[in-house]
Amino acid sequence: ISPVFSYGARVYASSLAGQTSLRFDQVLMSLFGMSTQLGLYAVAVAVASATAPFFSALAVLSLERATASASAPEAVEEIRRILRVLMLVGAPAVAVSLIAVRPLLPAVFGEAFRLSTLPAQVLLVAALFQGANAILGNGLRGLGRPGRPAIAEGVGAVVTIALLLVLLPRYGALGAAVGSLAAYAIVAGLQIRMLGGATAAAEEARES
Repeated sequence: ISPVFSYGARVYASSLAGQTSLRFDQVLMSLFGMSTQLGLYAVAVAVASATAPFFSALAVLSLERATASASAPEAVEEIRRILRVLMLVGAPAVAVSLIAVRPLLPAVFGEAFRLSTLPAQVLLVAALFQGANAILGNGLRGLGRPGRPAIAEGVGAVVTIALLLVLLPRYGALGAAVGSLAAYAIVAGLQIRMLGGATAAAEEARES
């Protein structure tokens, strides 16, 4: 029972930190009374979320492949293969969306939301990092290292809060989007390093 609760607690901590990074911007906008910016940002988030089902599917696959692998190096290679799929399919999809969102967003939501276009474009790029984070996080959990994603997401939450406090009052919805992009990129970088560390540890264990 103890290992199950230990593993679950670290997964829960990671999820809680991730949700903080994901939702704290909208909470702050509500607290600051930025109703117009919140409306613009909500539309931008909705547009950027269009890629979420594909990234979520890859994250589920990452956990399954890592768990089912015969060895840690094999699991790491599976995770890297899924990341390559993300880049080969997800990156072009995001690139097309960056172009298409400019005419489509005001056509769908109305001319009043044209100002959501730039935040939506920033969040589309951020979604690519967020998808990579989901893949890497599930991969590390599949390797039996649930604490690593929790640390990375915790750092991301702190960065998100700090950037929001600086950017949100000055730049509104765009500042929130830029803060999210920066935080997701930092989390991705940390988890990539952690995955490399897991690979090195596995190689040392095999050699010994």
